Amino acid sequence: MSKHETPAQPTRRDPRRRRALTTVSLGTAAALLLLLALGDFLPPGGHWWSERPMTVAALSTVVGTILIGVMLQRWMRESEAAQLERLSTVAYRGLAQQVNDAGRNLVAPVIGADLGALAVPSSWGEDLASLRGRLRRLGHAETHTPASGWWQHVTSGSHGAVLEDLLTDPEFVGLLFRSAASERRALQQATAAWAPVMLISSASTTDLGRLRFLTDSLEYLEETVRPAHVRILEASAGAEAAAEPVEVTSAERQGIAAAYWAVIRHYERLGDEFASSAALPSDELLARHVRGGRWLGRLRRG
Repeated sequence: MSKHETPAQPTRRDPRRRRALTTVSLGTAAALLLLLALGDFLPPGGHWWSERPMTVAALSTVVGTILIGVMLQRWMRESEAAQLERLSTVAYRGLAQQVNDAGRNLVAPVIGADLGALAVPSSWGEDLASLRGRLRRLGHAETHTPASGWWQHVTSGSHGAVLEDLLTDPEFVGLLFRSAASERRALQQATAAWAPVMLISSASTTDLGRLRFLTDSLEYLEETVRPAHVRILEASAGAEAAAEPVEVTSAERQGIAAAYWAVIRHYERLGDEFASSAALPSDELLARHVRGGRWLGRLRRG
């Protein structure tokens, strides 16, 4: 397995841990107060303490300082965590959108999706009629069913034969090269733009580093396509271009297909995790639809 196919490990953000730490801090503060109050009843007793006012004052000051410090530290951490959560949510929304756009632009020509109708910025340099016309000419129909904004379950098993046929078309190879290069550049720019925000948290810093898997796989796809693309460009500029069309070799098609599906796998992995961290309102809407569907299903079965 190459570095471009390294599985992404999910980042854990458990709000229960924050609540547990807050509970521990409050419990510590309460225990200190209780210990101070019990000084009148436990040995050596209140009489002993009343005869040593300076000791009592010093001990009360120490306990009070610790108590205030614990509470203040916890409050500052909670305030900082809330602020970081708001900042990272905005960052994750921007990055999730860029990841989604990159994946959809590469998936669209394989499934015949209409990017314009779905308001997706397109880096694929041809219109819908040409895109779908190529699929039909090669004996394939468009298979896009836009159930949600994330286009998943497009795999080498379901669409490997479609991609294999598309790679026999020199024009498609050139378009794939330009789209991969454009999406890689856009993703790198988005990563650089959000880096100052993401680096303030260890969890988001880890995710920012994991974004390299998708960027690297796009760059690998671009470089895998480049030799065939350059050969096609050179042939089209030559005098004998019309006589002998350039063919993409079987070995080149296999290499390009492997790099392409590696990109799609990273798109799906990061899409799931970044979209969850983005906390989009549509997630709750979709969740309500799922719950509603299950409820209706139970009613019908009943």
